[in-house]
Formats: sequence, structure tokens, C-alpha cells
Amino acid sequence: MVAGVLIDFFATVIPHAGFKSLAINIGASAAIISGISLGVIVWTLFLAAVFVRLMGRIPLFCAMVAIIKVVWFIDLMLFMHGVYTA
Repeated sequence: MVAGVLIDFFATVIPHAGFKSLAINIGASAAIISGISLGVIVWTLFLAAVFVRLMGRIPLFCAMVAIIKVVWFIDLMLFMHGVYTA
């Protein structure tokens, strides 16, 4: 989970940090903006899930991981739809 969140985060942040060669040069459609917004929600949910796990609430942690996976998949599909239909 950590590796996936880090890859997702850096793929979003690095092109905006001045590394223009890594940018994919896409416009800003509603699907792309929704995908990026859902990505931020996934990062937030992941951080919350880490704290829930540290508190020892394993059933809640497992439910949160399932929700995170579904939201991340929707995020990925929206982002890809925005990139490839532009």
C-alpha cells in the first residue's frame, strides 16, 4: 500500500515540481480533475487507515483497506478515461 501511494503521489507531484520531461502534457478535463481529487482522498484515507491500524482496530482497518482499493480503482479509471479520450 505504501509503495502504491508513493508512486501515485510522485507521479502527480514531480511534473509540477519543475521536471517537465516527466510531464504527460494532458489538458484538464472533468475526468482528470475528478481522478486527481479522488487520489487526494485515497492518500487521506490511507493515512487514516495507518492510524486505525496503529490503534489496533484490525476489522476497521481491513474495511478501510477495501474501501481504499475501490476508490483508488475508480480514481485510476477516471484518470485514464480523461487521458485517453482527450
